[in-house]
Amino acid sequence: MAIFNSLLLTKCDYLSIEKNDGFDLVIIALNYLDAVKLLKAGGDVMAWFLLGFAITMEVIATTALKLTEGFTKLIPTAVSLIGYGLSFFALSRVLGQVPLAIAYAIWSGAGISLVGIIGWVWLGQKLDTGAFIGMGLIIAGVVVINVFSNTVSH
Repeated sequence: MAIFNSLLLTKCDYLSIEKNDGFDLVIIALNYLDAVKLLKAGGDVMAWFLLGFAITMEVIATTALKLTEGFTKLIPTAVSLIGYGLSFFALSRVLGQVPLAIAYAIWSGAGISLVGIIGWVWLGQKLDTGAFIGMGLIIAGVVVINVFSNTVSH
């Protein structure tokens, strides 16, 4: 994670990572114009980076949503709301480069699988064989889209 954080910090002057309570919280101060300039300059590469960022923010937001206890806990609520906002912002920028069906399939499929794994590993939630098979099929679907679809441009 430290290498990924360093890479993000060297490439994006609007992103900072802070350590809090034993896990990384992504604290973002997004400068809209800088993000748009990066997207235009990087083309497809930046679109895929932003899709990964959108997925990461959605996973963080959804995990924090579990911790809000019905929006009664301030910090998890703020993390959840900011994470969803940043996720949708990044996804909206991706849609200028990647077809909606492809971007949404990857975003939602990866998000579902990662949140399921985080729930199982970190939150101690029980998953049965059917849940693991389902997540495996979702991941397989994302791989099929990326490897075999002519709609995806890499």
